[in-house]
Amino acid sequence: MAEDDDFDAPAPKIRITDYEGKLLLITAHEIIKDIPSDFSKNGSGMADATAVTFAVIDDDGTGSGSEMEAWIFQGGIQGQLRARIGSGKKTLARLQKGASKKGDFQWILADPTEADRAAARKFLKKTDNPPF
Repeated sequence: MAEDDDFDAPAPKIRITDYEGKLLLITAHEIIKDIPSDFSKNGSGMADATAVTFAVIDDDGTGSGSEMEAWIFQGGIQGQLRARIGSGKKTLARLQKGASKKGDFQWILADPTEADRAAARKFLKKTDNPPF
């Protein structure tokens, strides 16, 4: 018989890009410099990331209510969050692919609609323990 304990298995790897098209409520905490990474732009093997907590909100204002933590390496998103780092202010946005100067795409945070804002207000009201 297995003993009861307080241990959990490791959490799955969270990638912000898994939430394309989703409404996200994001708090940016800090920029972490020179992380060993495959996302290096200059071939150094090092990259900067923005440490965030975020929640996914459904269109009807529901959601898991739990926060997730992630490091964001995508430069376009980092640029959009930079001004909010350490402010405690949350960013409400939809994650989308946007145009890139190189002809490919870059990940961006699209402005929320009024319906998105209403869903977020409903989410925060319903959540007994609002995320972060």
